[in-house]
Amino acid sequence: MARKFALLGIIFAGIAIALGAFGAHSLKSILPAESLTIFETGVRYQFMHSIALIILSLFVSKDSNPSSLKKVGNLFWIGIILFSGSLYGLAFQPLFQFSYQMI
Repeated sequence: MARKFALLGIIFAGIAIALGAFGAHSLKSILPAESLTIFETGVRYQFMHSIALIILSLFVSKDSNPSSLKKVGNLFWIGIILFSGSLYGLAFQPLFQFSYQMI
């Protein structure tokens, strides 16, 4: 389980770095300033939680009974997908005319 959390953390951190670079270089001319701020917030939270997931994997590997830590780790990666994903969707809303009122 520790390896899974470390791998997920590394993958999510890499995606956050790529999205941050994409946002800084390509999205400035496409998105309005408010949407770009929302996008940057999603990237920032994704990266912070990715680092937390990597650090948590170190504790899971050293703990003799890591069941509660496993729950925390699962909540971290699910939270990355749901929270940052919703921020990305909200940031791109002006481009795709998607309405969050349907949700």
